[in-house]
Amino acid sequence: MPTYLSDKHVSGFISQEELTAIAPQVKAAHEALHTGTGLGNDFIGWLTLPTDYDKEEFARIKAAAERIKSNTDVFIVIGIGGSYLGARAAIEFLTSPNYNALATDTPQIYYAGNSISSTALSELIDLCEGKDVSINMISKSGTTTEPAIAFRVLRELLENKYGKDYVPAKPNFYKSKGEAQDAHEAIRPISLDRTPESLKGKIQNNQYRVYKLIYERFLASQSADAVYNTLNVRVSAKGGEQDFGFKLTGKAMAFAGYTAVYAAPETKSEDEESESNMLPNLFEVDKLTLHGLKEEQKFTKPP
Repeated sequence: MPTYLSDKHVSGFISQEELTAIAPQVKAAHEALHTGTGLGNDFIGWLTLPTDYDKEEFARIKAAAERIKSNTDVFIVIGIGGSYLGARAAIEFLTSPNYNALATDTPQIYYAGNSISSTALSELIDLCEGKDVSINMISKSGTTTEPAIAFRVLRELLENKYGKDYVPAKPNFYKSKGEAQDAHEAIRPISLDRTPESLKGKIQNNQYRVYKLIYERFLASQSADAVYNTLNVRVSAKGGEQDFGFKLTGKAMAFAGYTAVYAAPETKSEDEESESNMLPNLFEVDKLTLHGLKEEQKFTKPP
């Protein structure tokens, strides 16, 4: 649809001669904008709205919105500056600045991470008590003051509970890869003081298991790396008149690191299995006791 500029409201301030004089510059700016040759041409997707947009991404957004509406009592938008003000502006112009007071069949919406007020966060935690909560984390770098405060709280908790050896010298940062949506990164405990043990018996068992998984993985993400020693074991054995030799490759833990908080189940192929076996610390003179023998034949799978 063509757009026309009406100058009737500026005719008393700008003369026709002035408009004529800047016409070539306006035309050049127009061409640079629509050909994508000007500065900032990575951010002109709005030019073709609403006819041209990422329809697959839009479908994912709508599906996520429906899930949140169906299973969420409190929806929290975490961010600071434009990271949350954009979401707030859209919600308020589509509904009302008094959305929470008027909402009936949709989640209550609150905003966090835009101040360092401990009172505001404590009040928000109380509002979430006994309710299903979804969190939308909006952050470009994660290095602003508010996230940094959360890191400090986390580090103090780890030091108090597991000792300083389990805390890395600097906070761990993670960078997304390729086209990753990173939605899972938005799921984390609101307060580290709310341990899984403090909620046990107050929530359903399946909810407790999910929260325990989230809580422990969040702590583990900021813990020091685990350290393993690689072991190549050769065992000499005697059976009757025959001598036997066995070989085993595996690893023994030297320092627990993050696994003291959360030990993730390993996924490995058959080729990797022999290298990832956990073994006790063994020494050259150790004597082993035979508990049983298991015969097994394996075949290499084609690529």
